[in-house]
Amino acid sequence: MPMPSTAVRCPRQGLTRVEALVLLGIAFVAATLALPLLRTIRESSHRQTCVDNLRLIGLATLQVNDEQGRLPPALGWLRLDPQGERAARLTYGNVLCHLIPYLGEEKLVQSGSRSRQGLWCFQPWEGNTPSTPVRVFLCPANPSMDATGITDVGWAASCYAYNGQVFAQVSHQTGHVLDWNGATRLPADFVHGTSRTLLFAEKYPRCHDFGSLWASCEKDKWQPAFAV
Repeated sequence: MPMPSTAVRCPRQGLTRVEALVLLGIAFVAATLALPLLRTIRESSHRQTCVDNLRLIGLATLQVNDEQGRLPPALGWLRLDPQGERAARLTYGNVLCHLIPYLGEEKLVQSGSRSRQGLWCFQPWEGNTPSTPVRVFLCPANPSMDATGITDVGWAASCYAYNGQVFAQVSHQTGHVLDWNGATRLPADFVHGTSRTLLFAEKYPRCHDFGSLWASCEKDKWQPAFAV
């Protein structure tokens, strides 16, 4: 008597072509929906970084005012409270240059310091200092700057600028600069109040034939400054 045959079904390996196309379609739709969300999250993160940088710049400025009894000059010399044998006793430059020692940039201060009449002075034009990006001065949301933080002129960018009407001495009649060294004191010289006075703002590091360089020490179109 013949034995009944029993068919054994083997499990199917892999996906059919239709199933694979369906999965690919689902993945494509999910990626299409997720990309705008990821872009929004990244832009929000970049914008928050820019705001945090402004806060750090503001805190460093307040620290200078507390220690020196004045705000840093728009352009000129500022004597520092030295910390260590080779710490810079003087800094020269614009407002941002004077903030470097207060922003945790010790290596940059050391590389840009030279002995001058027996004092260690931080001079932003020394060595590779002008081409060294400073993280706090870079806003990742700024469209006129690439990821390197270096402009096409070879100097490091600044996405922030100081208000020349605050840090320099200006004529109240014409608004023209009388003395770049200034000597503004906070809050004594803020006649309109601190909440109504703008100290810093964002600025394009590169715009047409001018821009904003943190180490610029010339009274020209590359100063990280504005006037309002």
